[in-house]
Amino acid sequence: MKLDDLKKTPEFLENVLETMSDGLMLVDREGTILSFNLAAEQITGYRREEVIGKPCSILDTDTCVYREGGRTTIRCNLFEKGRAVRKNCRIRAKDGREIHLLKNATVLRDGQGEMIGGIETMTDVTSLVVKDRQLRELGEA
Repeated sequence: MKLDDLKKTPEFLENVLETMSDGLMLVDREGTILSFNLAAEQITGYRREEVIGKPCSILDTDTCVYREGGRTTIRCNLFEKGRAVRKNCRIRAKDGREIHLLKNATVLRDGQGEMIGGIETMTDVTSLVVKDRQLRELGEA
């Protein structure tokens, strides 16, 4: 089978997304998770079956969950701003660990330009953040 023929198969895009080392999450306009690749599972500790159909706030990210006074509100700036580029954020993994991410996201639009959802990639940079913190502490000692 030639590459051009392979690209036309329904499994092609799914296979590409599953081989990515970055996590990939697809959400609808309400922030409901529609797709979650293998790398996203490995980064967060959640299996896709646990998050698909749930609000993206399940990841408890500091970029969408705001605590004001005694109240917690969820606001997703992606749908207001249209994209996030190399944004540092933290999420809470399934086991409670804090995971530091470098995130890229953009809104998805249909053929008429209507916003239909969003797509986000996540790169786990936790080890870099920890090492940076250790170096700063050594420098202060």
